[in-house]
Amino acid sequence: MSFDLKYTASPTIAKFMQSRAPRKILAGPVGGGKTSGCVIHTLLNAMQQEPDFDGLRRSRHLVVRNTIPQLKQTTIKTFTDWLPPDVFGKFNISDRTYLLSFEDVRAEILFLAIEDEQALRQLLSLETTTIY
Repeated sequence: MSFDLKYTASPTIAKFMQSRAPRKILAGPVGGGKTSGCVIHTLLNAMQQEPDFDGLRRSRHLVVRNTIPQLKQTTIKTFTDWLPPDVFGKFNISDRTYLLSFEDVRAEILFLAIEDEQALRQLLSLETTTIY
């Protein structure tokens, strides 16, 4: 299936995406495009990974919000709007995991709500390429 992804970053988001700093912050007003910019940044990051021994570009990305409703109503919706699962992979709502699988990209996107100590402990040994 063919998909035409059209995205134009604002100057601030473009600078954020171009930065190779190990830690960076994107701030702005509600409706300013921060989440959409982070979705596209995650996609580009997955596509720019060095291929593994078998030629696949593997990565794992973590998306964190305060609550599960925030994840479902905003962040997950934005991810699946920009990257439709029928084109880019498979979204599993029960464990809030999106497996991107297209061309040579194999990226796992984990959506985690940090609502309590138990959720916070999940981060202790989690290895990721990016955290948003």
